[in-house]
Amino acid sequence: MGLSGFESDFFVLLVAYDQAKDAKTKTEIFNSLQEIILSNRVGILERAFFEYYSN
Repeated sequence: MGLSGFESDFFVLLVAYDQAKDAKTKTEIFNSLQEIILSNRVGILERAFFEYYSN
């Protein structure tokens, strides 16, 4: 996929979050995702931007 650094860590955590079986684990993973977002200034694209860049 060509991911490196925090992008790779973020992706691995997303997969782990999806596969987590209990709420406690999901919460822990979610908190880790939030730490990555805050420390790396990651932003979430709004739908309009996503659609614009998809075309």
